[in-house]
Amino acid sequence: MAQTSTPHSQPSTLKEVLTLLFLFVLSLFSVFGVYNTFTLDLIEIIEHIPDPQERWANYAIMILFVIVMGTLQGINLKKKDLFGKIGVILGIGAAIAAILAIVLFYSNNLFYPILSMLIIGTTMYMLELVFLTIGPKGFFFFLTLFGVGLIALYKQGYHDFSFLVTVAELALALLLFIAATYPRLKALMFSIGTRDNIDIPNTGDGDE
Repeated sequence: MAQTSTPHSQPSTLKEVLTLLFLFVLSLFSVFGVYNTFTLDLIEIIEHIPDPQERWANYAIMILFVIVMGTLQGINLKKKDLFGKIGVILGIGAAIAAILAIVLFYSNNLFYPILSMLIIGTTMYMLELVFLTIGPKGFFFFLTLFGVGLIALYKQGYHDFSFLVTVAELALALLLFIAATYPRLKALMFSIGTRDNIDIPNTGDGDE
């Protein structure tokens, strides 16, 4: 007798598709949120802050947040070295204290630091998912490949800076999405394929 898909397979597949769409939006947000050739981006928003003191304070918050998040990317808190853990925790505490002090004394509008941390945090989170799938070597390989592709476009006569930047950002967003969701994509495609195959009888006449 031919097996049929369970009633829960459709909602489960829909949930996975919605999850993938959400992660794709996050990929676009993380890349275009930093520098956007279409509308506003984080760098442009900070550049247009009228108060010079607040503008440089937000640059400091953005840079400090990038440095700390990038440093934490390669730190393993599960190691047994107790003093190593204490050092990392103290460093995290000092970084948080510095960011909060800058926000308290130099930033009048909380929108800018919150936006910076939201965009940068999302970008770093997506990069961490990438490093868990294709790894740093794979990421380096694809970035180099994309770089060669941009040079090829330039040599073919596409000299518009905005166009090249947009292509590069779309490629990077796609890389973030595929690398970060590869296990889900693989599982979803495998699930769809097996469900379709299971519904087909494997007997000669289709009856048992």
